[in-house]
Amino acid sequence: MNLTKSKPGECKIVWILPEGHLGLPKSLEAMGVGVYRLRSHSRTAPFRSNRGGILAWDWRRTGEQTERCIETLIDSLNELPASTEGVPVVVSGSEALAERLSRSLCRPVHWLSIGGYGATDPKAVWASWLAGSPSVSIELTLCRDGGCRKHFGRRELRTHPSSPAITQMALLGASLALVEPLTLAEGAGSCSTSERALASSTNCSRIQSWSRPVHVSLRIAAKTLLNRLTRGNRLADQWVIGVGEMGPASAKASLPGVPQFRDLHWIEPGAHRFIADPFLARLGETKTLFFEELLYSDWKGRLKALPLDSYGRPVGPEVIVLEKPYHLSYPCVFEHPSDPDAIFLLPEQAASGNTVLYRSPRATKPSLLRFEQDTVLLPGLPGIDPGIVEWGKQFYLFVTNGSYGNVDNNLQLFVSENLRGPYKPHPKNPIKLGLYGSRMAGPLLVHAGNLYRPAQDCKSAYGARVILHRVGLLSPTEYRETEVGIFAPDTSSPYGLGSHTVVWHEGLVATDGLRRIAHP
Repeated sequence: MNLTKSKPGECKIVWILPEGHLGLPKSLEAMGVGVYRLRSHSRTAPFRSNRGGILAWDWRRTGEQTERCIETLIDSLNELPASTEGVPVVVSGSEALAERLSRSLCRPVHWLSIGGYGATDPKAVWASWLAGSPSVSIELTLCRDGGCRKHFGRRELRTHPSSPAITQMALLGASLALVEPLTLAEGAGSCSTSERALASSTNCSRIQSWSRPVHVSLRIAAKTLLNRLTRGNRLADQWVIGVGEMGPASAKASLPGVPQFRDLHWIEPGAHRFIADPFLARLGETKTLFFEELLYSDWKGRLKALPLDSYGRPVGPEVIVLEKPYHLSYPCVFEHPSDPDAIFLLPEQAASGNTVLYRSPRATKPSLLRFEQDTVLLPGLPGIDPGIVEWGKQFYLFVTNGSYGNVDNNLQLFVSENLRGPYKPHPKNPIKLGLYGSRMAGPLLVHAGNLYRPAQDCKSAYGARVILHRVGLLSPTEYRETEVGIFAPDTSSPYGLGSHTVVWHEGLVATDGLRRIAHP
């Protein structure tokens, strides 16, 4: 759920950054972020994106530095407007600066950091990027009385292969999910005006280190050149769906399993599209595959259905069951006895800004389905890969909040007494953080009396493999799960570069695999 737009001139958050640090995207102004640049407290050489050199070029190509928030230069905290008294404060300079400000303001200060550096320090992601780390995190820490101790939250994103600048700007955008919950309730302390002053003494010494910037510049140049040389192959990622039988042994096993990729029937999509996110349901006497189709020509997903035989092989034409002006994927289909004449569809439609439930009258074949919007379950939440399960007379909605580019790194849980809501946030939210095992990878499954949650491992790459969790405790107030299995794609298979969905239904199992093809 995005920050409510502020009224003109209204300041909901005070954001303080030192001289020499990066500016913030202009989009923050609409959210009521007042940016104050504190002079004379920099330990970083001033950053200028309009200067020459590879580092400056890397920042210019992000596109984010062309328009920045309007900033107010201040020499001390006494220059902050009186109207900001009690407004939450975010500091993206050094930890020492955040601790110093928490003492001077006599109220909590939130330090935003990347790898121990202030989040707007141009060097913040260099160490992780040079080390080849697949991901990097941005963290928010609560500082009180001169000490930064309480971890407030974090968001993890994959590193860009050739640009530390793009990596850092994506992290700054993702951090808005951390900044958003800050409220005025944290308040201010009581201390005199003289104690609030932060003296503008002589400039701190600036770090003049040439080895690290040169190293980063050379690595950017090398990786950018390599990307441009290999781009001539014009390879495109293509997801393909495989369906097969579970087999008697799998049906009786304590854990649900997935057949070897070589034992699945793979549905060839052609070179003009990919098909992914398989779900299974029964329409009349026919098992039916629901899936996302994305055409490379418009890069916009729509939802289709395909009838299958008892072995999981197609026996009829594909049919579009839902298409919108925006991207759709993850067609989570299910039935519920409260409405026996219906089949429900809960897709990903994060581009619309809402999480929406659709309903169709029960049909005997895909061409007869007529899905219409039934209920907006989570208004204002751009839900990614949502799924509902009824457990203990409660309905639980699992979903990733895709706000601010956080598409793979969090899992939220909502609870209701009714299928159509209203849904309330679970008190343990977010119930999962990080690129490993947060985002859903198919519907929840009840197997041998236990509840299982498949999730994606997106740490090294999007949709690298599927992680299976057993849900040990699920109630309106508690949640606990344990990792019990990993479904890694068969690397010897033509589709073995990734897998990010798995579903079990009436003796069939469906998954998706990734390959690369010549771009059409």
